Formats: sequence, C-alpha cells, structure tokens
Amino acid sequence: MIVNNYKNNKKFSLNVIMILLLCLVLSVTVQFELYGRIGTDKIVLATIMSYLGYVIRPVILYYFIRMSDKEKLLPTWVFIALLSINTVMYFPSLFINTIGMKFAFYYTVDEINNTLVFNRGYVNFTSHIVSALLLLYVIIVSFKLMSSNHKSDGLVILTCSLFVIVAVVLESISITNGVNLLNITAAVSCVFYYLFIYRDRNRRDALTNLFNRKTYYEDLSNVGSRVVGVIQIDMNGLKFINDTQGHEEGDKAIKAIAKAIVTSIKKDMAAYRMGGDEFLIFSTRSSKESLVNVLEDIKTKIEECGYYCSFGLAYKENKEDYESLAKLAEEAMYFDKAEFYKKHHEIERRK
Repeated sequence: MIVNNYKNNKKFSLNVIMILLLCLVLSVTVQFELYGRIGTDKIVLATIMSYLGYVIRPVILYYFIRMSDKEKLLPTWVFIALLSINTVMYFPSLFINTIGMKFAFYYTVDEINNTLVFNRGYVNFTSHIVSALLLLYVIIVSFKLMSSNHKSDGLVILTCSLFVIVAVVLESISITNGVNLLNITAAVSCVFYYLFIYRDRNRRDALTNLFNRKTYYEDLSNVGSRVVGVIQIDMNGLKFINDTQGHEEGDKAIKAIAKAIVTSIKKDMAAYRMGGDEFLIFSTRSSKESLVNVLEDIKTKIEECGYYCSFGLAYKENKEDYESLAKLAEEAMYFDKAEFYKKHHEIERRK
C-alpha cells in the first residue's frame, strides 16, 4: 500500500517507512542484546545493543510526530535537540561499564549462571523522559486537531499515543523486561494510522481534499435528519478561465475556492466538492447567524483571490426535511448566478 501510494504523498510515506524500518531494527537489537547476555564474553555486543535501543525508541516517536502532526506547533530543531540529548546521555555507557561508574546503564556478571545482568544507572530514565515529552506533544496535537476540522485525525492520533504511553510505562517499570513491547506498539499504531489515512483519502476529492460526492451520500444517510442548514456554492466563469488561460488555471481557481471554504467553516460543518465547480456545505448544529457569517467569510476570501461564485443558503425554520433545504439553497444559488451574469456579459456562461 505504501509503495502504491508513494507518489501521492512522498513525505507521509517516507515517515511511515522510517517508522517500520526503525521498529524492525529495534526488534533486532533487542534479540541481539538478549543473546549477548548469555555468557560473559559478549559484554560488548550487549552494551552496543542496549545503547542502540535507548537511542532508537524516541526516534520512532519523532517520526510518528512527523507523520501525524498537521499543526507544526514546534520547530524541528526542538525535536532534534531532545533526541541529541538522549543520544549523548547514554554514550558514556559504551565505554564505562563497571559497577563503580553507574552512569546510564551497566552489566554485571552472574558467575553462577554464566550470564550478564543488566543494571540501570543514574540517568537511565533519560530515554523515558524524552519519550514522555514527545508523547505529551502528540497528545497536545491530537486535542488541537479535535478542536478544529480534523476531529477524526485527532481521535486516531490520541488513541495511538495512549497505546504507546502504556508501552513506555510498562517498559520503564520492567514489567515486560523491555522485550519488544514499544516497537510492536509503535509499528501497529503506525499501520493503524496509515490505514485510517488511506481510508480517509478515498473519501476525499483528489484536487481539493474536500469530501467527495460519494462521501456526501454516505454522510447524508447518517446525519441527514439532523441537518439544520445548507450552503450551495457554484463557481462563475470557470469555462471562461479554462478556454482563455488553460485548465491548470482552472484547477488553481477550484483549489483557491476550496481553501476559502476549509478555512471558513466551523467544527459542526462538512464541506463537499459535488462536481467540477460545485460545492456544498451542511451543518448539524450551527445557528442561522453562524451560517451567514461563514458564507460572508467565504465570499470575502474568494473575491480576494480574484474569482467569482454564486451562493445559496437555506436554514431550517420549521420542520423542513433535508431535500427541501437543499432545493431552497439550490434555487437561491441559481438566482444569484443569474444576477451575476446579467452584470458580467463579457464572461461566457457554462452551458
């Protein structure tokens, strides 16, 4: 799936690939560390593998942030600094591995069983603290998304991060002996989120990222009875732009209108691209005043981009069903369109 969709979103796919590769590497290091503890002659192998484990775990969380963070609340250098501190704090343990120098971690010899025993040092929990800070950031991002128009993204990210938190806690208190819990959880969470994104992308229009017509009918079957207001938007002059400036400019206009819609609607509203230059918004809770304000905001932003649209709005005043609201909004939009072309004879109307 990642390979097939790589061209559509290279950055996202690369982050997914990095998480899965790091989880694989972490699994290998855990197994080699356990192998290194068997016998007292493999202390170098066990030490190197332990070091890599401490370094890699927070990096997996970092790539999960890169994959899921739409808010960009903190610059990249903050994360790089945290990961660098973590890497440096465990580095001395590669060379100081005696009971007298309990820095980050060290091994002692169990002569009876001929094995190495892992011991925590003074700064052993640096990796866990860095991981906790990264997870806290993920939780903040998830709540920010849930308070915006990305509620589903926020819920999925929060769910994934909670599972990872549990894995980090269990590894920190040694309930699982540190064996493969975080990397398994991170990998599964990554795949889970990727499947969510894959499903969500199939619900959206490829050009504008608004919900597509198929999703409109699916959503309508679920919430149609609760819709209180409908806005219909139809671009004016798209044919004129396509004929005189080319279809690329036409696509640019469509994307500009979609951006105006996305940046204006509220949390309880859903926006759809119904066709070439046709858009629809419905709301399940907004007041009429709120819908009017959103419509005016969209109008202003579209005009600032140099494009024209016709608009229609209908609000449930009594007990109108959805079909009646949609029809009223459509009639208002066509009336607005007719008035527009009366004023702009130079723009050829689409037949």
